[in-house]
Amino acid sequence: MKSLKDLETWKLTELSEGKQAIGCKWVFKIKHNSEGKTERYKKRLITKGYSQKLGENYIVTFAPVAKQTTFRTLLRVAAARNMKVRHYGVKTAFLNGDITEDLYMSQRECYVAKSK
Repeated sequence: MKSLKDLETWKLTELSEGKQAIGCKWVFKIKHNSEGKTERYKKRLITKGYSQKLGENYIVTFAPVAKQTTFRTLLRVAAARNMKVRHYGVKTAFLNGDITEDLYMSQRECYVAKSK
């Protein structure tokens, strides 16, 4: 919740006429260490994407994913040219995307905040 709030991923508003809010739900996951012991608890707030309508809630979908063969090829090129390869992880990377459309998501029953 802190990441979502800090990055201002939403603002509370009234639903525009003719628009339909997309539902959401929490997904919980338990992360284990290499010994199988519980390391931490994680949760994500996700939309119920199956309720979206093409042209109304979204226009196109895109998920940048590299094929494993492409990744291996890049590593081979880097090794052949004696280049350094660095790996970076971006925490909450999906929260940093820009959306140009107005999207409406309903609040969860367990988390109801009042608009200012």
